[in-house]
Amino acid sequence: MTQCWALATGASRGVGLALARGLARRGCNLVLSSRNPSRLEEASRLLEQSGAPRVVPVIADLRLEEDVRRLARRVLEESGGHVRVAVLSYGNTLCEPSPLGEEPWVCWAEAARLYLASTATMISVLARESRGRVTVAAVTSFTVSEPHPPLIVADAVRAGLPAILSGAARRWPGKVQTVLLVLGSFRTPGAEETVRLVAGGEGLESFWRRNVEALSPLGRAGRLGELEDVAGLLLELPEYIAYTPLRIDGGSGRCLC
Repeated sequence: MTQCWALATGASRGVGLALARGLARRGCNLVLSSRNPSRLEEASRLLEQSGAPRVVPVIADLRLEEDVRRLARRVLEESGGHVRVAVLSYGNTLCEPSPLGEEPWVCWAEAARLYLASTATMISVLARESRGRVTVAAVTSFTVSEPHPPLIVADAVRAGLPAILSGAARRWPGKVQTVLLVLGSFRTPGAEETVRLVAGGEGLESFWRRNVEALSPLGRAGRLGELEDVAGLLLELPEYIAYTPLRIDGGSGRCLC
């Protein structure tokens, strides 16, 4: 039986690490990527302790085409062409938060490379060169359906992800199935950094309760353990699911179709 191999990007902390940990708990070997070498090394140790038989850390920047292609081919090489799951988590853009009209021109180009070009390129390489079907799950936010003013660049650009994912499932049937992971609020280091900047003079805790947790009818943010469980679902999707948005948002936002 072919061993489970998975790719997880942006996986040195936060959402990407939680999804990778869910795959590790289910016995998957992992190719792990991040731009941060020290955090990547620490995450690799954690995932080995969580049950991954093998973890291959790769320093890569999803904004660079050569890094994306190198990363895709590394997981294909390690797995012998049998990649079961690729989880694409992206991190924040460098100019976030930035309201419309205050963002530098280069922010739009950076966001397009980070979210759209990297996703399209990764799927293309995996679809053409893998020896079996790959489930590609891309992370987005519930705010895409109703953009938050300070996050307009990321939200507007990520709105293009459904077109890429559904288009890929149609172009490469039997080779690629795609999932859009529509996340609500999870208290990660990256989320705290962004919220602290948006909060300004208001304390992080009071702003978080009033403007983040209150968005969900459950009255709380998501738990990272819940993301680990979602990673397990990706390993069990029936073939007839070609493309689907999967909401993990506590009821915070509208459905993305």
